[in-house]
Amino acid sequence: MKIEQFLSQDKKVAVSKYRAAWTCIDRIEESLMKGDLKEAKLTISDLSKSLRELELLAERKQSYDRLVQVIQELNSKGILVEKVVLKNEH
Repeated sequence: MKIEQFLSQDKKVAVSKYRAAWTCIDRIEESLMKGDLKEAKLTISDLSKSLRELELLAERKQSYDRLVQVIQELNSKGILVEKVVLKNEH
């Protein structure tokens, strides 16, 4: 896991979701070894949820990084961020 792909405030949750994903992988393997396909399928669903949550956390960091980049670009052009007004797209 690349911990730098998450915001500082999300790192603890990301580590928890990462561990949950690995636990699911272990449970899937164990279920398959026992021949319990139903349990393996249920655990695959849990694994998918953990992975999706990790994706969302990583996307949050990407969005934040993009915002910082835009702010830096505006600042380099002499535009004060405090003066920028965002308009809703409805």
